[in-house]
Amino acid sequence: MKGVSLAIETIIILILAVSVLTVLLFFLRSQVGPAQDTATLLREQTSACSAYVGADPACTDATDATQESRTKLATACKGLYRQGGSYSACSGGSPTPECIKACCRSFCPP
Repeated sequence: MKGVSLAIETIIILILAVSVLTVLLFFLRSQVGPAQDTATLLREQTSACSAYVGADPACTDATDATQESRTKLATACKGLYRQGGSYSACSGGSPTPECIKACCRSFCPP
């Protein structure tokens, strides 16, 4: 009888350990996801702003950059705005000159 008791206790301990690990992994995955999204959006913003400033160093005419880079920039800044960023000009998601200037203000000269 003692041998059966040992096997049942081992199975119960394994079930508890797997349950704890499952809850722990779920918690960690839910906390890391938004940070990865923000890092991806910031990387896209940096890339698009670099392309924009390369086309228009004075940051005076948003139409100098390609449509693709303007759209990419507006999408990234809209995502950052949804996550609490200060890009309210990009809340619509369209690549307006106001959105692009607000999003790339750290890349443009004062």
